[in-house]
Amino acid sequence: MLIPNTLSFHQLHEVIQTVMGWTNTHLYSFHGSPGVFEYPDEEYEFRSDFARDSKISIIGKFLVSEKDAISYTYDFGDDWEHQILLEKITGNQNLVSPVCIKGKRNCPLEDSGGIHHYQHVLKVLSNTEKMDEDAQFFRERYADHDPEKFDLVETNEMLRELDFEYNTADLY
Repeated sequence: MLIPNTLSFHQLHEVIQTVMGWTNTHLYSFHGSPGVFEYPDEEYEFRSDFARDSKISIIGKFLVSEKDAISYTYDFGDDWEHQILLEKITGNQNLVSPVCIKGKRNCPLEDSGGIHHYQHVLKVLSNTEKMDEDAQFFRERYADHDPEKFDLVETNEMLRELDFEYNTADLY
């Protein structure tokens, strides 16, 4: 991904949701050496003394050097863990929206039980001879899901549809 360093962590969350094909129906957290960033939600235990507000925390203030990294956790039940690495800082000031430059495979469906359960589902689906109740349930639920599919053009079209205000004044 190429992203402007003027995005907030919440906007980065929206980018990840778009790229993964998820529906933004669960809580999330970014955490690492720059701190913890969460979406403030009074219904849940957002503690402003512990976590920073992801809507106003700008990525470029916290990830400042190449090889800086932060973890992203989505859906605290399924516990999808992602490592985000700042690979390169470019001088491209013309980037108007996030861009996916490459990808591989389809993402797991929302609420698919986490990485271990999703791997189990893929194993069951690959065994076409298995016909028990679990296999039939998975075949119905995943009927339209091709785990090998990734469409770079479609992904970038969805990213262009994200309507972000960029916080350049807050960066410097």
